[in-house]
Amino acid sequence: QGEIKANDYTSYLVSPRVDSVILKRHVALGDHVEINQPLVTLFSESMAEAQASYRIADSEWKRVQKLGRKAVGDKRFIEAQTDYEVNIGRLLAFGLSADAITSTNTKKLGQYTLNAETSGAVLTDNFRQGQRIESGGTLFDLADENTLWVEARLAPSMELNLPENSKAQVNVGNNTYIATVTQKAHTIDPVTRTRIIRLQVQNDGHKLHPGLFADIY
Repeated sequence: QGEIKANDYTSYLVSPRVDSVILKRHVALGDHVEINQPLVTLFSESMAEAQASYRIADSEWKRVQKLGRKAVGDKRFIEAQTDYEVNIGRLLAFGLSADAITSTNTKKLGQYTLNAETSGAVLTDNFRQGQRIESGGTLFDLADENTLWVEARLAPSMELNLPENSKAQVNVGNNTYIATVTQKAHTIDPVTRTRIIRLQVQNDGHKLHPGLFADIY
């Protein structure tokens, strides 16, 4: 017996990097998203402060560049450039893309949108609009379902020689797939008292989804 699992190596947790309030979701459970697709719009007081600081730094840096280094002097030129770069770095650290930063001057302070950094299916989205979420809290779990894991659970007494790249037959409903052994657990699960063998399966037809049970041979 076994279970289809998301491939943790190709999945991605979408989280805000500052405490925020959820304003609007743009995708829902089960949707397939592409890279850079908007996922959720949020509001943050910390983001508002960072964006306001960026607007000032951006304006000063443009003014200094227009006047020229000789006219303003080395000290002011370097200070303006450094302040501008520091503010961009802060917004990048808060999760804004380069395009989102350049459009900051035309948007409401504090509002920002998180975009998908990978393509895949939305596996979880346990939140509501209007909810406050702390930095690091999970909004979405995105998984690329082209390649999935299969976890087979064996009795600890079962002795099988299963080197990596061994092949296995995986039956889910009336469909059969060929999977490859990628990892063997060296410890026993304390709850189920079983040993886990992890396999990898190509999901070319996208008929497999995390959570499905499978028979593995």
